[in-house]
Amino acid sequence: MQNQRKAQVVKYAPEWGDRPQPHSLEVERAVLAAMLREDECVSMVLNSGVTVDAFYSVIYAEVFKAIESLRKSNRTADMLTVCDALKLKGELDNIGGEMAIADIYSSIATTANIAEWVASLLEFHARRLLLKSCIETSGRCFHDDTPTAEIYADLQAEIRENERYALGKADKPTGEKLKEFFGYISELQTGAGGIVVPWGIRGLDGLIKVQRKQMFVLGGGSNSGKTRFILNDAIGKLEKNIGVAIFSHENSSETLFAGLISILTDIPMDTMQRQGGLNEVALRKIQKAAEWLRDKKELLHIFGKGEYVHSPRGISLKVRAIQERTGGILGAVEVDYIQNMTCDNKYIRGRVEQLDDIILNLSNISGDFNIFLLVLSQLNRDKLRDAANKRPEIADIKGSSTIEQEADVIAFIHNPDKRAIGDIQLGFYTRKVRGPNPFEDRLNFCTFTGKINGIASRYGDEDNPGNFSSTKHTKGHKRVNH
Repeated sequence: MQNQRKAQVVKYAPEWGDRPQPHSLEVERAVLAAMLREDECVSMVLNSGVTVDAFYSVIYAEVFKAIESLRKSNRTADMLTVCDALKLKGELDNIGGEMAIADIYSSIATTANIAEWVASLLEFHARRLLLKSCIETSGRCFHDDTPTAEIYADLQAEIRENERYALGKADKPTGEKLKEFFGYISELQTGAGGIVVPWGIRGLDGLIKVQRKQMFVLGGGSNSGKTRFILNDAIGKLEKNIGVAIFSHENSSETLFAGLISILTDIPMDTMQRQGGLNEVALRKIQKAAEWLRDKKELLHIFGKGEYVHSPRGISLKVRAIQERTGGILGAVEVDYIQNMTCDNKYIRGRVEQLDDIILNLSNISGDFNIFLLVLSQLNRDKLRDAANKRPEIADIKGSSTIEQEADVIAFIHNPDKRAIGDIQLGFYTRKVRGPNPFEDRLNFCTFTGKINGIASRYGDEDNPGNFSSTKHTKGHKRVNH
């Protein structure tokens, strides 16, 4: 047995010694290329916790330091300014000259996957940190007279620190957690402090209070008004100066803005998109609504199709960048929708298992960034349910078991008559509520503009605030059954 162990040491030690540490030069080059191309990518990378130590390549580390130095000096980082900065330091020739910077710049076709590249960069860095800790501890076990218990304690402390650095999580002592708890109770009782996140749709606060660090899942069939729900809620939150970010993989940012302006102006989207469909009065309303949204640009953050990676990690990186850049301005993040998201773990193959992983990682976002998370969910295809027009239940949600486990609230929107147009009422009810009482009510909804005029039991058509419209859109828009 002793000889066998010696043989194993001789066999494997050289292999470990010659093996390079975990890294990807392609990922490092792609991150730098994105930073050279777009100033927004520079902010995103720096706000994501990337430092020079995250780069395995000495050359790429020098380029990153030059970009970081330019940003600290409030200067734009591009090929020209980075080359000048490296030349002043005497490093340009050492990294391969201007051609090396040009090669980095041209190594990508688009910056759309920057969030995924940053996540991979940090992942490799975390592995190198962990490997370093393990190697140093192994050396201490062979050559150090320090008591074993102390080696354990040092290793645990170092791993916790590395985890905090690599994953952005810190362990808080019990005393600090108790202090936060009493502050939490005080804020709930007084209504101050921002723990409760007000709804943007009138009447919903009377049905249910939602808080930061909670996940609210809203389910419904296709064309049930789910996306319009988050747009209406976003507008109401902006009116209350609450920061909100919307992520939609299905819709472009232009479509989302058109939806917001349709709600604000009471002008149907098909009218806006039809050639010659707008007169001067309508154009002035749209301009006024657009100016209002522009004034709220620090509060409103919209990411449409192709502008982010539609996965928990991709959303997390965008949210982290916004929170760090704005000092935590976001109160709510709204995602459209769960079932079309990409799983960050490439080793998980089955779609059911992927959805479980997606939901688990989504639920962490609300706690990691102290926000209220509203996530839309599609239903399983069921011809019998749709033919009978049955109201959806939790079992009808794709990935329902994990969603039921992780969500603080599961609610549904149901359109009892999909052929009805104009001003209609949508069923709105909960099937899981962690804490408050469940509810069942209806939403006043206009199919032409996507506007939700509040809870039906509290608000009627005469309560429509109008926003940027000089007349109420409900006039002349009566429910029609075909």
